[in-house]
Amino acid sequence: NEREYLEDSLCERAKKHQLRVQYLYDSGALSLLPLTDIHENWAKTLSVVSEFTERDWSDALHTAGIQNANPSLPIEGILLTLRLGTNSKESAEIIVSIERLLDQIEKDSICRYLVVLGIDDDEVGGIVAADLIRRLELRAGPHRQLQSVKTITNPPNTRDQSFSLCSIWNRMAIVAWENGADWVVLLGDDIEIECSYHYRAFYRSFLDIADRLNVPFGFGCPWWNDTAFPGFPSFPCVGKAHFKIFGGLIPER
Repeated sequence: NEREYLEDSLCERAKKHQLRVQYLYDSGALSLLPLTDIHENWAKTLSVVSEFTERDWSDALHTAGIQNANPSLPIEGILLTLRLGTNSKESAEIIVSIERLLDQIEKDSICRYLVVLGIDDDEVGGIVAADLIRRLELRAGPHRQLQSVKTITNPPNTRDQSFSLCSIWNRMAIVAWENGADWVVLLGDDIEIECSYHYRAFYRSFLDIADRLNVPFGFGCPWWNDTAFPGFPSFPCVGKAHFKIFGGLIPER
């Protein structure tokens, strides 16, 4: 199954890495390797102390670089909908809270994620929204943990109609899934993440569910352990299999 394949491949890769590092250490090559222009200089140096050519080492380093920079790991979708504050001080505090939240998410060093922001229609074109989006986009990139940032505009809140938070979450989740998220989690700027391995825990939960129930990866709904409400699934994590079955986060029926 997928979990066994992942664990076996990681184990095999670690063994090969250990053997190769030991070989380089025994041959004295490690002390000769420069710390600049690694791709070019390492291939040349390693070809001198081994039976492989400079071209062989260059190709191997290039392949290893691509594999390490683009790990085949799931993408987590972080859904954030919020008001951006009624004054500059409050807005600044909210932006700091969001960046702190993302710092806590990134403590799990293998976590790859995207962010979907739901910003109210009367704030989406403002200076604060632009500043927040700019800050998040600066964190994003193909070789960074944050892969991308998407924004949706929440519909206006009128006196005649109640604010439909569930429909907003539904739209945000669909945007996340359609842009590559393997699961989504609903969070807010007032959340503190205390678990430094949350991504691995969700990943393992989905692998275990798939193995135990013989269902596709992403089926099921693990959740955060909310210390404010122990045992209550305040912040569920919903896999992409749910989207494929129901077409959204919240089924019509």
